[in-house]
Amino acid sequence: STQSTWGNVLYSMSFLTGSWVTIIVARLISGAGAANIALGTAYLTEVTPLEQRTDVVGAYRMWQTIARVVGPEIGFVLLWLPFPERDSPIWKQVINFYTFPGWIAVAFGIACLVVFIIHFDNPGTQMLQATNHDVMELPGAKARAGRFMAGIFTLQFCVALALWGFTSNLFTICASQYHMIDSQVSIWKVYVGLAIGSFVGWFCWKRLSAFRVSEFHQAMIGGLFGSAAAFTLSTWFSNANNEWRYYIGTGLIGVSTQLYFVNMTIYFSKQLTHLSFTSPTLMKYTGRVTGFFTMAGSLGRFAGPFIGAHFLYLHDKTGAPICTRTEMVDGQPQFLCCVSQDGFQTSGCNASDPEYIPAMAFIIIALVVLAFGARMMGLLGIKDAREYSIQA
Repeated sequence: STQSTWGNVLYSMSFLTGSWVTIIVARLISGAGAANIALGTAYLTEVTPLEQRTDVVGAYRMWQTIARVVGPEIGFVLLWLPFPERDSPIWKQVINFYTFPGWIAVAFGIACLVVFIIHFDNPGTQMLQATNHDVMELPGAKARAGRFMAGIFTLQFCVALALWGFTSNLFTICASQYHMIDSQVSIWKVYVGLAIGSFVGWFCWKRLSAFRVSEFHQAMIGGLFGSAAAFTLSTWFSNANNEWRYYIGTGLIGVSTQLYFVNMTIYFSKQLTHLSFTSPTLMKYTGRVTGFFTMAGSLGRFAGPFIGAHFLYLHDKTGAPICTRTEMVDGQPQFLCCVSQDGFQTSGCNASDPEYIPAMAFIIIALVVLAFGARMMGLLGIKDAREYSIQA
């Protein structure tokens, strides 16, 4: 928390320094501090019994997912803040539309740190530690744990790559295929479906959990199949004027993203506990293993937008780069497609390779099939939690 706070302070001073390097360094420091998310999952895995794991770990992961998709919508509330210039007063260069989110993050970081210092009480590791010290290492336990980790890390990376590769390109889809963006104020349309969908996903997760639908099936069917359907729906451009397709598609992405990441985190946490019953030494590495699990998702969240930007980007209807070609409108030259600080002209915009999104949908369906097959072969954990209890 302290490291992230200092990173956000540096980011908030970026306009004053006038260097993009400041932003890179600030985000690097803040991102390194965000690794504490993995510690939270590891801690909850150690201190909560299995019967409480779904509610505790699920709530922890759910609010992270909601924050990621609601954050852009909150940013539009800040549009009333001043837009600085290089000759603006120092206070305006420090507190403005670009830097104020950093100051909000600083305030939240300090508040969380104070609450943590006052109220945090580490009860030690869970009852599992007390019982596991007498459990002998079962034959093949470490190899089984290794296969599980390799499979779950790969799945987490690939799914994060596909999901965040899609969501990072929502502006391009919204502006180029639906032409819904005509000003900076209207950018709220890009993420509103995603934000609402994340809350609907929360409700769906609670109801499905109440009916005891397994976390694995919720993640695979509700999360990944839902994502594939949403990709297809929101990029079905036979009639680009049907904005409802975009809103429903992005809303479904919000639901499926919630269902996948929440349930997969719960599933991973429970499987880690089950594996500890056959390999007591594994418990010593709970934090490290959870860190790799989180890192796999983070790498996918980086790789997805990076790869997607090379396939899906804006150009005008003639194929030329944006803000390069004009046409005469009422006797005045006007860009066919241009997005800049001075204004938005998207009626003549197209996306470079919209087929990229349906291709990602097919990849996700393939991941579902492979994940079910891997689980049936015991590569993604056990099929029945009682298996380890009997062996232990």
